[in-house]
Amino acid sequence: MNPLRKIVTFGVALGLIVFGYSQTKHAENTKRSWLGPFAPIAAQVQWVRAEQAIASGFPGRAIDFMESAVDLNPKSGSGWITLADHLGLYLASAEAGWPMETRAYWLETALEVTRRGQSWARHPDALAFHRGMLLLSHARLVEPLTWRDSPHALWEDAVAAFDEAEELGHPGAEAAAEYARAQIQQ
Repeated sequence: MNPLRKIVTFGVALGLIVFGYSQTKHAENTKRSWLGPFAPIAAQVQWVRAEQAIASGFPGRAIDFMESAVDLNPKSGSGWITLADHLGLYLASAEAGWPMETRAYWLETALEVTRRGQSWARHPDALAFHRGMLLLSHARLVEPLTWRDSPHALWEDAVAAFDEAEELGHPGAEAAAEYARAQIQQ
C-alpha cells in the first residue's frame, strides 16, 4: 500500500472512531461504541442473535444479546421496548413458570429498562407510554401480579406512567391514563 493510501485509510478510520464517539457520547459512565456509524448494524446482528437464542430455548442468553444491542444503539426506542417486552411480558408471564415474586422482579426489571431508555431514546414519551402498557397488561390478567400493598397498585403505577408520557408529549397517553383511572374506580 502506498503511503498516501495509508494516510487516507488511517484518516477515515480515525474519523469514523471520532464520529462514533461523538454520536454515542450521551451521559457520564456509559459505554461508548468504537463502531461509530456502524453501531446500528452491529446492533441488528445482536438482535438476530437474540432471536436465535430465544428460538433455541436460551432466554437468559437472549438478554445478553439484547442488552448488547441496546448498548450499541441506545437512541433506538424500539430496542429498549423489545428488551423490556422480553423481560416484562415473556419472563414475567405466568406461562414462563416462575413463582409470583420472580415474575414481579422481571416486571420491575422491565420497567427499569424503560426508565433507563428514556434518557437515551429519541422519543422518551414512547418509553414512558410503554411502561404504562406493561403495567396495564399485568393488571388486566385474571390473576394479576402481587404488586406493592394495594390491589390497584398496577393500575396506579400505569396511571403515573401514562401521566409522565403525556407530559412528554405522547398523543395517546391522556386516554390511556383515563382508562387506567376508570379501572381503579371499579
